[in-house]
Amino acid sequence: MRLLWLLVLSLSGGAVLMAEEKPVALDAPFAVTVFCGASRETAVSYLEVARDVGRAIGGRRWTLVYGGGRTGSMGALAEGADAAGGRIESVLPRFLDRPSVVFPGADEVQFVETMAQRKAELQARAVAVVILPGGFGTLDELADTLELARFGLLEKPIFLLNQGGYFDPLLAFFGRIAGVGFASDDGRTRLTVVETVEELLQRLEHAGAGRRPVVAAEAGAPR
Repeated sequence: MRLLWLLVLSLSGGAVLMAEEKPVALDAPFAVTVFCGASRETAVSYLEVARDVGRAIGGRRWTLVYGGGRTGSMGALAEGADAAGGRIESVLPRFLDRPSVVFPGADEVQFVETMAQRKAELQARAVAVVILPGGFGTLDELADTLELARFGLLEKPIFLLNQGGYFDPLLAFFGRIAGVGFASDDGRTRLTVVETVEELLQRLEHAGAGRRPVVAAEAGAPR
């Protein structure tokens, strides 16, 4: 996990950081990479939101790119996209190639050797990156994605869904890191924090404006 955290948030004001948003180039279908958790112990409220995000991505005929799991928020996300008839691309390390782990409804499954390769592939396939509430793996993916953005190696919109204030303590800690000089405020324009699925979708629609759908069928139709 990279050690440099890039987001700066005021501890006192609690303001939401908003990256400058520009429509992305139109040279490929709109692929949304979503990082989230796969724990079977995930609370129902987080599963419901993940399912809503997947359903919205699939219903708009965007491509869902994610870590390939069938449990926790990952599973709910994929179920939502699959039910809406969307395209799903999964990336997993080979040691997770088990029926109890891999979501069976993906259109494309790529196996890599390591977790680091998985993360890099998910970042590379994205036109936009979304981070949902998750555990330590999700925090690693968030930090690494922001680090790449800081160095200009990942010039893609990054959205953090702060469901129910889940990330508030982390955002405050980012402010602490910057406050004592362990990070500059270069990350201020790299991340957009949203509070609801509706706001997330508005931002994604702006980022994907003009992109062609991946699936030609009407939104919501089964594959």
